[in-house]
Amino acid sequence: MIVINADTFLKRFIGFMFVSREKAADTAILFMKCNAVHTCFMRFPIDLVYYNRDMKEIKRVQGLKPWRFSFCYKASSVLEIPSK
Repeated sequence: MIVINADTFLKRFIGFMFVSREKAADTAILFMKCNAVHTCFMRFPIDLVYYNRDMKEIKRVQGLKPWRFSFCYKASSVLEIPSK
């Protein structure tokens, strides 16, 4: 699996928006300094893993459908993975 570090405004803004499931397969996106995610304009569900400052997993969300929101106030980063 390839993990993309969303370290620019454009990478953070686009994420998996407007991307097909096939193109996103075997790819994950890591958002640092982030504790909330939306799936607006996405074409497939995603799994989320929220991490605290020490990069310890604190919350997992599976199958977040398009046009939904998720947050974890204690998180400092989020990993987005296309749902299987």
